[in-house]
Amino acid sequence: MLRILLAISVVALVFLISTELLGEVRSLRKDIQYLRKHVAELEEEIEEHERDVRRQKMRVDSLIEVIEHIGGWSSAMFTVTSYAPLDSNAVEGMCHDGDPTSTFTGTRPTAGRTVAVDPSVIPLGSPLWIEGLGWRIAEDIGGLIEGKRIDVVMDSREDALDWGIRNRSVIYMGRE
Repeated sequence: MLRILLAISVVALVFLISTELLGEVRSLRKDIQYLRKHVAELEEEIEEHERDVRRQKMRVDSLIEVIEHIGGWSSAMFTVTSYAPLDSNAVEGMCHDGDPTSTFTGTRPTAGRTVAVDPSVIPLGSPLWIEGLGWRIAEDIGGLIEGKRIDVVMDSREDALDWGIRNRSVIYMGRE
């Protein structure tokens, strides 16, 4: 009799566990269906963004081609870093040398306008276009800015550190 009760208890326990597991399996299947649908939607979004990037690249390439045909303009890949000479946390020698309120050309360093360049590549005072940033003016120089390297003024040291080091296409007046 005890064995029969034990067997019935085991069968009942297995039934309860299997019923609970079936419920969890159904729930997981619904979750998987939802995730598959969501992944498909995200893949469509990614494809749309990739198409937009290709269109933008074609526009940039066209712009570069037109500008290169206008005398005196060149384009090349540059290493672009950044600095924030007016930030209260600016480090002398890294963010500025001496007076942080004045560039080499005597202007006030301004985010969205001022960049440091190698004047043997890009003459000081020249306008230049940086991919992803737009138009800037070569107003400053820097000890580590040599060759195809540009240092962009940012509002804060945090922004400069967030920017890091990036390679960007640059259109500029100057020597190849």
